[in-house]
Amino acid sequence: LVNDPINPIIYPETKRIVFKKGLSLHQIEFNKKRDEIRNKAILPMQRIYQPDPGLETKRNLVQKIANQYQVDWKILEAIWQVESGKSWNRYITSGDGAVGPMQFLPSTFKKYARDGDGDGNIKIENSADALASAANLLVQNNAQHDPNKAIFSYNHSTAYVNKVKHIADNI
Repeated sequence: LVNDPINPIIYPETKRIVFKKGLSLHQIEFNKKRDEIRNKAILPMQRIYQPDPGLETKRNLVQKIANQYQVDWKILEAIWQVESGKSWNRYITSGDGAVGPMQFLPSTFKKYARDGDGDGNIKIENSADALASAANLLVQNNAQHDPNKAIFSYNHSTAYVNKVKHIADNI
């Protein structure tokens, strides 16, 4: 049995250091192989979720997409802030089943989906695609002439509209 805190088991591929007590060498090797298999399955998923690029990159993306769709970029960014805190390329799901950085219900996303990054794929978890789809939703709901109505169409709540407008006014 391994019981040596001075010589921990180091998994270089995961950069994990583990102090194991009372495990047989067979169990330690089994755990290491299991972790290798998990990493092979998880690493492709991690490629989807890029690190957060920071506010400047996010703001540039919002402004670019808002300009393409001729919507107020501050409203688009405020919706993103309310929906996910401006999360980046994440497949996050709410308790209501809304998905991605702009928290679309899949059926709503399907209706308004647009390719925001020009890669030929439209993904609900992709920030550029989600923002373009949100901008499309706003345009389809007359954002140029009645922003309140367009925001209300995104989330049927007057409190939501007020919150988005307050955030937009403070950007």
